[in-house]
Amino acid sequence: NWRLAASQIQMLGRAILACAIACRAAKPTTLQVATYNILNPVHKSVGGGRESDIDELWLARGRRQASFVADALGAADVICLQEWFFEPRWQKLFEEALPAHRLCTARRRGVHPHDGS
Repeated sequence: NWRLAASQIQMLGRAILACAIACRAAKPTTLQVATYNILNPVHKSVGGGRESDIDELWLARGRRQASFVADALGAADVICLQEWFFEPRWQKLFEEALPAHRLCTARRRGVHPHDGS
């Protein structure tokens, strides 16, 4: 039976209000979202090839990118990185630069095995 007495409704309302006040005090009421296009090394031309073909190049740029993202966007609650490079060493660079964030990726099918743009 879903019928409630007026006193039960008032008690339930007070409990919901108290919970809402407690939650508002315990958690921020804003959500900061940042987005940044990191340019997947698969798409960056270097000489006659791709940056992704030369480990030293993309690793160096990845370190710089991860550092920039951490410094400029690290205070955001959510950071959306476009053109992700699905390579374990690339992922590690960002995990180390952003230890307070949890990395979640979504892959879009592409031509290159590391292409997630």
